[in-house]
Amino acid sequence: MALLPLYVFYILPRQTQISFELLVLFLLIPLLALVHILILNRLLKNSYQHNRLAYLSLTLFIAFSLILLARLVELTPLYFSLPYSVLLIATLLPLIAEATQIINRNQKNNSTLAIFIATEEEREQLATQIHDTVIQDAIFMKRKLEEKSELSKQEVILSYEELIYDLREVCAHIYPLQINSFGMKAALGQLFKKLEQNYSLVINAKYDSNLENLTLEMKNFIFRSIQELITNSYKHGQATIIKFDVKQIHDTLQITVTDNGRFKEPLLIEEGHLGLNLIRDKLALFGGKLSIMMSDETKVTMIIPLTRGVIA
Repeated sequence: MALLPLYVFYILPRQTQISFELLVLFLLIPLLALVHILILNRLLKNSYQHNRLAYLSLTLFIAFSLILLARLVELTPLYFSLPYSVLLIATLLPLIAEATQIINRNQKNNSTLAIFIATEEEREQLATQIHDTVIQDAIFMKRKLEEKSELSKQEVILSYEELIYDLREVCAHIYPLQINSFGMKAALGQLFKKLEQNYSLVINAKYDSNLENLTLEMKNFIFRSIQELITNSYKHGQATIIKFDVKQIHDTLQITVTDNGRFKEPLLIEEGHLGLNLIRDKLALFGGKLSIMMSDETKVTMIIPLTRGVIA
């Protein structure tokens, strides 16, 4: 295909306005293709670190070929330029497919990395919770047994009840089963009631969108995120009144937690706030984002696109 313009417009005895220099430039296309086969193609298959260099070289190769083609189209009749353009672009399609494959691979790698980081942070959080509750209670029970030769049946039962309660708390944090049993709104109501009792809070909830239409995975994520946000408001901002608001704006679901807390430092997620980092990373996997506004009130908003992976 690269030799065809040179053959048609220079070797054949006919008049043409096309310069010899332009036709010779088409000879670089086979040379670049040879470099691609011998070097770039191997980099793409065998070395992850050179993907960006290979992608840049591949893009320059395609751009160079298309610029030459555009210049040739300006100087040649339509009966030649149209079919030749179609044929040359067809020969470049495998290269375009390779460039697209690199982009998709990089996006997949970034998504996989985000999933890995979010999972590791969540595992660390759960391990800390189990260590600080269930394991500490079990150690305390063991010491009591070692110190006392005899324990009443009531003391043993009470200790086991405390362990069972802690285990249920951990299980509820890992996966809130009440969502399946009672529905999302009822499960949130139970959560708010429990947080109000534990932290002496007042939580006002407003629902302008139906959360029951979401997938189970999204319900679980929202439930745990809200639990984390409210706990964060109480522990770090000493909030006493919290407003919870759910509304649908066009094709997005917006969930807002507003409190009257006073944080000593701005909530900068980049500085390593584990809970907010985890919410932000998981939101990104759903195509959403986390917004934080601080003035007289602290407002944290989760914006979730209502796509196929979100709606049941």
